[in-house]
Amino acid sequence: MRAQVIGTLWTPGTWHRSHIYARLDRELGQPVYIVRIGSSRPVTAGEWLRERDELLSHLKVNWPGLLSTHRRRLRLRVLNEPNLPEEGGWEPEAYAGLLQGIRREDTSPLEIVAAPVSLGVPGWRAWYERFIAAGGLSFVDRIAVNGYAHLFSQAVDYFSKLGKPIDITECNGPPGLRDQGRASWVLGAAVLAASCGVETLQVFIVGGRSNGAWDEGYILNDTEAEAIGRRDRIDIGGSMARQDWRPNVWAGKILSVWNLPAEPA
Repeated sequence: MRAQVIGTLWTPGTWHRSHIYARLDRELGQPVYIVRIGSSRPVTAGEWLRERDELLSHLKVNWPGLLSTHRRRLRLRVLNEPNLPEEGGWEPEAYAGLLQGIRREDTSPLEIVAAPVSLGVPGWRAWYERFIAAGGLSFVDRIAVNGYAHLFSQAVDYFSKLGKPIDITECNGPPGLRDQGRASWVLGAAVLAASCGVETLQVFIVGGRSNGAWDEGYILNDTEAEAIGRRDRIDIGGSMARQDWRPNVWAGKILSVWNLPAEPA
């Protein structure tokens, strides 16, 4: 089974342009794209929306086929792990305010996805509770979640109870796990996520060069990718499994990921 959900970027220094989408559409048969938009510095709602408009204008001119089905195939994620100092170190109320500003001005039918938080930062639950108290979830359609190793089950348990569709945008097993061991971990994670109603799951990462930004031990090898690709259908259960999501062709299954290597400007 081929990857059916892809993580792409539209950030300063890394713009995945139309030829990337065209190639992936040809090779994977029109997957869903979850696009991270925005830099690692604090931005205003106006700045984020300008970047969003640049992406949509680029795709409209160069790959209109994607936008013709964009309502179900393109999801827009607002930043990345905002509780990390390296990603702006946002206060939760400020991030909720950013989303409110985006929602107030946004006229697009595309779904807005709240950024994942870093579970490696102490106090991430308290950060998210403050974000919820500030009304943050009322301004988004979906929640992105990143979870690694032993933190994965904690993430699924917590975020699947918040009443929004979940996209796991990064996951991987314990450091040093390789070959069949890692493939088994990923498949087990997929089963756990599906049992809690999570709709999509992305594995970080299947290729690329980190240039020091992340541990290249996370890259899946061919043996692992093949084992994951041979999986059977995994049905979604739990409170988030809603029959009225259909005819979404991806509902009812966990989706493997193809995270793209960075494409320099």
